[in-house]
Amino acid sequence: ALGDKDYTSNLKLFDVPVSEIMASFAEPDVYPTATRLRLGGAVLGPRFRILNELLEYKDKQTDGPWLVYLPSPRSRAWALYRYHSNPLLGGHRGSPRAISAAKADGYWWPTISKDMNRWIKHCPNCQLGKWYEPFNPQPLVFRRGMTRFSALQLDFMGPMDSFVRANQPACPGNN
Repeated sequence: ALGDKDYTSNLKLFDVPVSEIMASFAEPDVYPTATRLRLGGAVLGPRFRILNELLEYKDKQTDGPWLVYLPSPRSRAWALYRYHSNPLLGGHRGSPRAISAAKADGYWWPTISKDMNRWIKHCPNCQLGKWYEPFNPQPLVFRRGMTRFSALQLDFMGPMDSFVRANQPACPGNN
């Protein structure tokens, strides 16, 4: 995907076309914005590099390893499937585990967290296997086919008072 000039000119990474980032390796003076993004502060080292025709990214805040940038929706869908839905590698774990597994294997794109959360939220197997139900109280409605006052409901309260006389009516609270 990175070899296609039309595709990379329309694809933006941090609001800079990927084609300019790729070209800034050969001509840094021609593309100053892409060069600044690519270098990411020379003191910390470069943020992007090309290795074996792959664009790699390094997060300067965590100082982690170089991660392969996945540019196309197809490659991202592959990673989402691999680290969430794959029976051997994914196992329908939550998004933090899936994201960390993808990064541990060396894959990255700017919206990995948002995409992984959306993928897991709409996963049919995860929705069926949820262990809880959201609390949705039902509205108070009459039973179907019944009209008002067609059923009688009694509430019992206790303990009841004991009555001494047999001829006295059993009325709670009436001593």
